[in-house]
Amino acid sequence: MSVAGLVGCASALAAAVAAAAGAGPRLEAVLCLGSAALALAVALALRERKRRLRFREAERLSRSLFAAAGLRRRSGFR
Repeated sequence: MSVAGLVGCASALAAAVAAAAGAGPRLEAVLCLGSAALALAVALALRERKRRLRFREAERLSRSLFAAAGLRRRSGFR
């Protein structure tokens, strides 16, 4: 799911809950913004985690290729 979709779903859910609870428009807006901010933070954290995992995997592959080629000792690659 995209970040925009996640934020939109969170905002719609917050608006529905606030309306069902009989909250005023200000509280409804605060709940929408809060839930959208939380959804955005979670989506960005997950994206960053995925990026780091890809980087670590690429680093492991690079190390194993250098070791297999016997270049690790000569180049000082760690």
